[in-house]
Amino acid sequence: MTTPESFANERSAAIEFTATPWGYTKLWLVNMLLTLATLGIYGAWAKVRNNQYLYGHTSIEDNRLQYLATPKQILLGRLLALGVFLIFVGVSMVEPIAAGIMYLALIPLSPWLIVQGLKFTYRNTAYRNVRFDFKGDYMGALYHFIVLPLVAAVTLYLALPWVIKKIHQFMFGNCEYGGEKLQLNTSTGQYYKAALVVFLVSIIAFILIASSMAGTLTTMQG
Repeated sequence: MTTPESFANERSAAIEFTATPWGYTKLWLVNMLLTLATLGIYGAWAKVRNNQYLYGHTSIEDNRLQYLATPKQILLGRLLALGVFLIFVGVSMVEPIAAGIMYLALIPLSPWLIVQGLKFTYRNTAYRNVRFDFKGDYMGALYHFIVLPLVAAVTLYLALPWVIKKIHQFMFGNCEYGGEKLQLNTSTGQYYKAALVVFLVSIIAFILIASSMAGTLTTMQG
């Protein structure tokens, strides 16, 4: 990613990711077990630990990213979401029509929630002690997260890689660092290549699983 305002002084910088699959797996397993043992309460601490591990192993020119959000912030947000959900469930049990109205009201509200979530994530991410920021707006979120997914569905998801690219452009193109916006330079073709790889891997995995299950059934019947 580069800042459009500084193309004349553009230079490359290597991004290094040093985390190991086993190191993250151990952390993830411990966090999952503690989250289950505390009925989900530890989930806020788990998210902070996971992000701090991933950010801490991502460095640009020997300077690591920082994740600054606290478990308390995340826990309060989740409790608020849980409270809204419980209210929705209670209303739906007593007055289904009112619950339907609440659900319809949630659709136009969702782009605003997406923008607030992105702002929270970026503003709690720092590089060289400078925080990122997000300048995307409601209409942009409405178009990229509501309208474009409908376009993907209409095209039987043939346009999905392009839609994902547009969403990423909205997410990163509205990100600011040091007062300058970033820009995502990935081509649409790269998204389609990635989608093709995922599709082929899924087909191979399906064939292997189906073959294994067929072999097991044949053995049991024999």
